[in-house]
Amino acid sequence: MTPVALTVAGSDPTSGAGLQADLRAFVAHGVWGCAVPAVITVQSTRGVVRAIPVEASLVGEQLDVLAADVRVSAWKTGALGTRENVEAVAARALTLAAPLVVDPVLVASSGATLLDEGARGALVASLIPRAALVTPNAPEAALLTGRRVETVDEARDAARALVDLGARAVLLKGGHLRGERTDVAVDVLVMGGGMSNVGELYDELPGALASYVFSPVFHTPVVRAAHGDSSGVRGAARLWSDDG
Repeated sequence: MTPVALTVAGSDPTSGAGLQADLRAFVAHGVWGCAVPAVITVQSTRGVVRAIPVEASLVGEQLDVLAADVRVSAWKTGALGTRENVEAVAARALTLAAPLVVDPVLVASSGATLLDEGARGALVASLIPRAALVTPNAPEAALLTGRRVETVDEARDAARALVDLGARAVLLKGGHLRGERTDVAVDVLVMGGGMSNVGELYDELPGALASYVFSPVFHTPVVRAAHGDSSGVRGAARLWSDDG
């Protein structure tokens, strides 16, 4: 039976991000993709004009009806929009027996807000502790932890702080970090007290990881597999592991 991965995220009509990009990643990694929209965006390739959250009761109902019919092997979240949506998803994380990848999308690249300020506390308190993996970029990690995240060392500290909140693992995407090299992004993976540095990332990474975390053993090979697939990857990535 083909594994099923579910995304709960914002809808991007350009298909450059959001649930459309997640579905593309699911297909590329050989799993069936299901999607529940939590935010509807009005945007073009130039940026987000407006973001309209879906009512939390509707998000919850979609998840309940889908889960009653489809066996979900893994799922992920993207832009959720509101505290109510975060809480609706977190409540389902208690009953949906599948690993959860949390991509804490807070602000679009154009600057539009995709998660209201009041929802950040719910994300930290309710959703991150239930995640198999959290995949923030540096600005998102800074907002969630209250720390400066500009260097690799600061990224390590922030990733550890997010693991301390209850996440099983954190992959902090380093595209915004300062470093000696400008041709690659150094990303930080923290798992159970260990750490790995990963090379280049791509926009569909959280969806790709959701395609793999249904594996019985959630470990660094999950990340290696997601980076090793040639579909959508901008460059070959190397993985150094000492996660013990």
